[in-house]
Amino acid sequence: MSKYASPRVLVLLTSQRNGDWTVEATGNSMRAEYSWAPTRLLLPPLPLPHGSTALSPYKSSNPQPSPTPSMAMAISTFFPLFFCLSGLATALSTLPPTLQESNGALSGPTFPNNTYIDRSFFPSDFVFGALTLAVKHEGSAAGKVDSIWDTYALVDGVVLDGTIPGNTGDQYSRYAEDIEDMATMGMDAFRFSIAWTRIFPNSSETPNAEAIDHYNAMIDKLIEKGIEPHVTLWAEDHPQALEDAYGGLLSPLFIDDFVAFANVCFAEFGDRVKYWVTFDEPNDYVGLAYASSQSPPGRCTPGVYLHGNCTQGDSSTEPYMVAHHILLAHAAVAKLYKDSYKAAHGGYIGIALWFKWYEPLNTTETIDLEAAKRAQDFYFGWFMDPLVSGDYPQTMRTMLGPRLPSFTEEEASDLRGSLDFVGINAVTATYVTNGTALQDTYDGYFEDMRIATSPYKDGVPIGEGENEYSVPWCFQKIVSYMKDKYGNPPMYITETGWGITTAPTFDETLNDTERVEYFYSYYSTLAEAIRSGGNVRGVFAWSLIDGFEFFLGLKVRFGLLYVDENMARFPRLSAFWHQQLLTSNTTASFDSRLVSDNNGETTSPLYDS
Repeated sequence: MSKYASPRVLVLLTSQRNGDWTVEATGNSMRAEYSWAPTRLLLPPLPLPHGSTALSPYKSSNPQPSPTPSMAMAISTFFPLFFCLSGLATALSTLPPTLQESNGALSGPTFPNNTYIDRSFFPSDFVFGALTLAVKHEGSAAGKVDSIWDTYALVDGVVLDGTIPGNTGDQYSRYAEDIEDMATMGMDAFRFSIAWTRIFPNSSETPNAEAIDHYNAMIDKLIEKGIEPHVTLWAEDHPQALEDAYGGLLSPLFIDDFVAFANVCFAEFGDRVKYWVTFDEPNDYVGLAYASSQSPPGRCTPGVYLHGNCTQGDSSTEPYMVAHHILLAHAAVAKLYKDSYKAAHGGYIGIALWFKWYEPLNTTETIDLEAAKRAQDFYFGWFMDPLVSGDYPQTMRTMLGPRLPSFTEEEASDLRGSLDFVGINAVTATYVTNGTALQDTYDGYFEDMRIATSPYKDGVPIGEGENEYSVPWCFQKIVSYMKDKYGNPPMYITETGWGITTAPTFDETLNDTERVEYFYSYYSTLAEAIRSGGNVRGVFAWSLIDGFEFFLGLKVRFGLLYVDENMARFPRLSAFWHQQLLTSNTTASFDSRLVSDNNGETTSPLYDS
């Protein structure tokens, strides 16, 4: 039985005030909203929480001249009721089903114009999924110890709305419900993280059997529903105890502890989990945590105040030291998997890196082209180059000198053989030009690259958006860059999604047309990048449900499913859109589509069956 009650009208009321008609419909788990045009819905009807009463007042969008007194009674009693009943009948006949009720046959939701896309645009084995992360979405503090974000979120001013990780998402308790929703949407895969703080809640060598049972049940449920599990091991959530004991990632001791945690995960879950991500967005995290106060532990050079008011740290050395330890930890875990588990389990291991595209402010100016190269090297190449070549970008070597650590030959060899695939977390782009004179007087990670960024060029923003800019062409640029610079390795878009500031009403938060347009434009561009030869195997929508967005808290939400204060889930329009994308019946096949050459003539299919 569906978790939402079937829509059923209880009362229909009409009234007139100041010459304008107001229509109010109350129903059980439904909302029908319409104007005088009896068949025109202003918003797609949306499910409400059980027990809610929908009161949907709308004024006429085209008020008519006031009736004569002799006609007032007839008009006020008959015509409004007639139009309302006919409009309501139409509304009810087109009410979108809940995700569970639709079975892929969606006729009700009204999507923005020209946002239709389906699986036929992609290779037949292309993977579509969604993701969550334990620190952001599991919620429950039962059976775990504090992570670095559990501790840091309690510091005044760190999280904009005061939210703490333990009060969001509740996926730990509701994972079965979330998996059902993904199955109904037609998702092929689910990327989630395993909480280190649950596997080792007492900082001992003995793993927590209860946590292992939980994740085993979750993985089994995914497989039962035909959803491939993709597991992430770290997402800014290692135990606070490691910070307290030896400084966390500042110490090479972290490497052995991370290997021990990964070893338990491989041994307990590896027979069913075939895709592993060691670290999620470490290249973004390191600067925010060790050259600013935005992320834990919030260390940066004291007294500088460029990126926060830090009491301890060194922005000129610590980010590079921490990045070095993360890369060595990744290589050690990858070596463990390949040496001890890969033959038996047949899985794959990679890393997920944040990739913001840096577009030269002026593509004809050498100074801007060089600034863009430095930006890519310092943000992305910083991690990607060692994983491919065994060393940091030459740009960084030249500019940083002895501040940049070195790898031994053995370490470099382990790094070069550590990737089966690359995860790309991509959302946006920005313009970049040469840096300012201030950067020449101060050594720090963000200053070292000597760049200045702006989302504007000649007063025009690089894309649309409120929190981040939607720049779909960044996908084409990123995939081409990976192909040209790094030899086109197997790639997954391990995260892409659109944040929307928390809406004031239930209707608005569910009617996320901006997010639909984002996914359509990005997926369409991704399909084009694949047709151009990009080796992208899948994409994961950020995120399945609303959750703790680090310093943003719940102020900005990314979920395909809205999560209310009682942790109940409600599908947004973007969830229905994904369902349409993934479950539509289509006679077209990507494999059978032909590609046009420069003369407009068709050539052979891009993908063989």
